[in-house]
Amino acid sequence: MKLLLTSKAFGNEIVNKKIKDNLNINIETAKVLFIPTALSGLYSYDKYLPEMLSFGFIESNIIIFDEKKSFEFTNLDIDVIYVCGGNTFTLLKLIKECNFDKALLDYINKGIIYIGRSAGSHLLTKNIEHILDFDENYIGLENYDALNLFDGIIFCHYCNERKEHYLKALDQKNYNVYKITDEELIIVNNKEIKII
Repeated sequence: MKLLLTSKAFGNEIVNKKIKDNLNINIETAKVLFIPTALSGLYSYDKYLPEMLSFGFIESNIIIFDEKKSFEFTNLDIDVIYVCGGNTFTLLKLIKECNFDKALLDYINKGIIYIGRSAGSHLLTKNIEHILDFDENYIGLENYDALNLFDGIIFCHYCNERKEHYLKALDQKNYNVYKITDEELIIVNNKEIKII
């Protein structure tokens, strides 16, 4: 299992370099499943496509996921799954409702590299309730349990304004608590967790 969890992913040059240094695949031939579900009903995934192309992925190798046809995206021949940012609650609810959470687990267990950006990083954690302080739950999600592939919760976009929330979560001791700025990256190699 290899997870690269970020706040900004391809939207930050420093993190771009860190991703490239730890991806260990040929970017130009890599087949990518791009999941823009956190943007559903908000704005177009086209916001993120230029960043992916600038990173080095080839457009013909990028498959854009549609939660309304999720069954079409299982058992693909891919190298990378990229889940972008947007509304964390929308992402979790729609991925679970279309049952793609099981397919994600299968892909990751097969060794497909997962890259998360903000909401995409939160998706794999134990719980997203702490995100209520930063993200609106306008979709009415009631169960905040995430996919539980990462042992803890993450404060993405960490800065001084989020310090109080981070310290509160640490004090509650409900989960392992991690924080990453827009220039940091969490790398998970099987059970080893490293922040760079």
